[in-house]
Amino acid sequence: MAVLDFKEIPEAHLATGLQDTFEFFAREFLEFMGFKIISSPDRGADGGVDLIVEEHRHGIRGVTIVKWLVSCKHKAHSGGSVTPTVEQNIIDRLRTHNCDAFLGFYSTIPSSGLTTNLEGFRSNSNVEYFIYDKELIERHLLNSSEGISMARRFFPLSYVEWEQESPKPALIFDGEPSLKCHVCNTELLEKENDGIVVSWEAMNSDYSKVMQIEYVKWVCKGSCDDTMRNRIRRLNPHLIDSWEDIVDVTIPVKYIEWVMAIFNELHRETKYSDEAFRNIKKFMINIFPHVSRHLTTEEKARMKDLAMLEPWF
Repeated sequence: MAVLDFKEIPEAHLATGLQDTFEFFAREFLEFMGFKIISSPDRGADGGVDLIVEEHRHGIRGVTIVKWLVSCKHKAHSGGSVTPTVEQNIIDRLRTHNCDAFLGFYSTIPSSGLTTNLEGFRSNSNVEYFIYDKELIERHLLNSSEGISMARRFFPLSYVEWEQESPKPALIFDGEPSLKCHVCNTELLEKENDGIVVSWEAMNSDYSKVMQIEYVKWVCKGSCDDTMRNRIRRLNPHLIDSWEDIVDVTIPVKYIEWVMAIFNELHRETKYSDEAFRNIKKFMINIFPHVSRHLTTEEKARMKDLAMLEPWF
């Protein structure tokens, strides 16, 4: 699903004073991609060219310079594709401006007819072409800090929404927060890894009250969880385990609920062993940078699924 809404860039055919924004965006993007800007956008008749850029290709026999004619078409507001009617006389334009190749920079996509024409130019006239459509532009922008900075300037509304839906750990400590599986040493704070935090509890004789938290461990789900369970039960077969998904505890509201539950245990005089207390503090510290943020839409739905049963206060 697309993240950046290209309609945030003003329409090019309305004289608002901002009608050149898409071309300026193209210039900055292509410079960011490594092209050298030879001719920048300007007002007036453009002769079928919006920018001219150079690509320097380094090879065994030295540097080959490819001069690209850039055509910017901003049709996001209408949603239409770029057709051969819009993109006419490409070969003549290349010759007029002494360019070697054609580069389309589009806020939508080329039509199948235009793609067919361009493929024909490549096959019959050996004319190279390349199209930056909206998906490819977005992919490059959101893949680096410099690109993200550009997205923030040209797509401020989209960026705010994307940042909220793609949260990063808060920069609180000098180093990166880390929770490595106590069995296999896999980093469990990486989003693709599926880990749990497990408390091992000593109960009273009728199992109605937790007397002491003996161990707190974080492990991968599945075989690592089984391995840890076997280790703990060899030490004390009478302990009862309870667990939470680490990804759930990183949801800010869930984190508060989880911390309040620990406070309530302490208030009820549940004790922690020294090891368990050290680990619960380590877990809370390292998880917090992932918590200090807004909830994503998915997490709001997840909180409804988790159905918190106890009041926090």
